[in-house]
Amino acid sequence: MTTESVHTNPDGSQVTVTLGEYVRLGAGVTFGNDVTIGHFVTVGDDVTFGNYVRLGDYVELGNGVRIGHAVWLDNGVRLRNRVRLGNFVRLGYDVKLGNYMTLGDGVMRS
Repeated sequence: MTTESVHTNPDGSQVTVTLGEYVRLGAGVTFGNDVTIGHFVTVGDDVTFGNYVRLGDYVELGNGVRIGHAVWLDNGVRLRNRVRLGNFVRLGYDVKLGNYMTLGDGVMRS
């Protein structure tokens, strides 16, 4: 079951986020508009989401991850600390990226 909740970003702005069950959000998370997070997802501290982001189930995001606009992460994706994703990025099932990696706009990886 998913629920919509109003999230207050660190800058005081409020956005509506759709969250699955058993989602863990770290401190200082910033959401853009229209973000949907699947079930059993862990989001580290100081993560930033762009607009129109979709996370599948069992996704893990490390601290300081930056996600651009219109990004889709499939089930089981793991992004370690300080990973940067550009806009329109698509990562397929079970993709893992190590610390400090950067993917530019439009990258598709499965």
